[in-house]
Amino acid sequence: MTPMVHLLLIPLLFSLARGKDLEEKKGPFQNIILDVPEGTPVPYPIYQFQTEAGVSDFSLSGEGKDDIRISRDGWLYLEKPLDWAKENHYVLKVEAFSGDKQVDGPIFVTINVLDINNNAPFFNQSVYTATVRERNPIGVPFTRVFASDRDDPQTSNADLVYSLVSQIPNNRNIPLFQINPNTGEISTTAEGERNLKAREGIHYGQGEDRSIDTLKAKFDEYCTAHRVPYEENPFFTCMEKAEMRRQNVDPLEDPDYFLVVRVQDQGGKSDTALSGNTRVHIVVQQNLWFNPGPISIVENLMGAYPRSIGKVQSNDPNAIYSLVQKERALRFPFEISESGIIYLTEQLDREEKEMYTLVVFAKDNYGNEVDPPMEIHVLVLDVNDNEPECLSEESILEIQEDEPAGSLVGQLKAHDKDQEGTLNSQLTYKIVSLSPEAASNTFSIDESSGRIQALRLLRRNEQKFYHLTVEVSDADFSTNCKLVIKVIDVNNQLPLFEKSDYGEHTLAEDTPVGHTILTSQSNR
Repeated sequence: MTPMVHLLLIPLLFSLARGKDLEEKKGPFQNIILDVPEGTPVPYPIYQFQTEAGVSDFSLSGEGKDDIRISRDGWLYLEKPLDWAKENHYVLKVEAFSGDKQVDGPIFVTINVLDINNNAPFFNQSVYTATVRERNPIGVPFTRVFASDRDDPQTSNADLVYSLVSQIPNNRNIPLFQINPNTGEISTTAEGERNLKAREGIHYGQGEDRSIDTLKAKFDEYCTAHRVPYEENPFFTCMEKAEMRRQNVDPLEDPDYFLVVRVQDQGGKSDTALSGNTRVHIVVQQNLWFNPGPISIVENLMGAYPRSIGKVQSNDPNAIYSLVQKERALRFPFEISESGIIYLTEQLDREEKEMYTLVVFAKDNYGNEVDPPMEIHVLVLDVNDNEPECLSEESILEIQEDEPAGSLVGQLKAHDKDQEGTLNSQLTYKIVSLSPEAASNTFSIDESSGRIQALRLLRRNEQKFYHLTVEVSDADFSTNCKLVIKVIDVNNQLPLFEKSDYGEHTLAEDTPVGHTILTSQSNR
């Protein structure tokens, strides 16, 4: 660098310090770490080394020496803008000279290149294609988009979020799809799970091939009287073209839905965030693999077994079905046929088990699943096949004597094994006998709850025990429960002496301690 260029450069460097106090950019001649934003306009002053008198020049070597220079008065400056994507740090060696003699150093300067958000995120594909089955469960991904950013992954400049910009068609303004903002996984919404429909087409059964001969046979089922050759029949050729188009639909050329997906950096939280876009073409496929449950079966159902209770159909016409019970139990009265028909093999008892969870598998010849496992709930419906039961062979209740009329004696407990909350287990209570018979109007019972109340004051000296028979009934059965009501004594009688006056008695002065003078008695 010539002296003239050096003299012209120093004022320029000072003016480019962007108002920052130059004193903050000065320091001793020692090892140092400096941060420099990438893309900074040049020339740009980085740091000035302050040395002892006599230093007339500096030498610079190491990484980036073509982009970073040093002036004779110790100013380290950029000659070319730095690029974080190219190099995120540099290590330089600096030595101080007086004439041709090294007088200080070497020291090492580490320059960290700070990333700025100067790279927009981009997708790895400009167009994605995907297929989704009807009734795809909400939130279960069926495809994914992926984007990347060349900025520093440790900063928000590469913090990417995904969003759906538009869905076509969307006539009712109801989103059928959603995207995970962090992973880019696309799934159906609740509306999508319910409303996504495949194009109408021919339904094929288990083991049926999808050849032209099968298509002709199905056409004959609906058009039995046609005499025009298939190739000349406009109805058949129209159906054939539609079926071939449905079976060989190209998501790229003929999608059912078209999504525009956006990715933004800086977490999408900044007005300066950069973005990129892509398209997703989606075809909806027919889904024959749907749950027939819950299946309801009445307990103790009469008739021939095994009996059909439901059917499943795989999307693979050659699938092999198997059936297992989710719960571990010894009894499993279900089986499945080769065509997917589920059979019940014997009567069920709700009081033994009120719900079964069946798991159906559809696999290929190699044991690989061709559809996800399906859980089917079988509910056992209750019938009134149980009599009410007394909780005790003989129940005992107690009440204190002299309690006012209407006082609660207690509650008779009974139980019905039929389904709770139904008429089959709804119990009613009725007093059918009472001993002694003269006490017929002594107690009442609430017919819904079995609560027993006294209708009058009771006296233990009149009757200590009452024996009741209570009829407990449901809609079809009844049971008699035995009940004893015990009257408890209370301290409500003053004691009375036999005599009001026991006269005078003489006691000798030497009478020993403990000698009986008089014996008196009292009555209750």
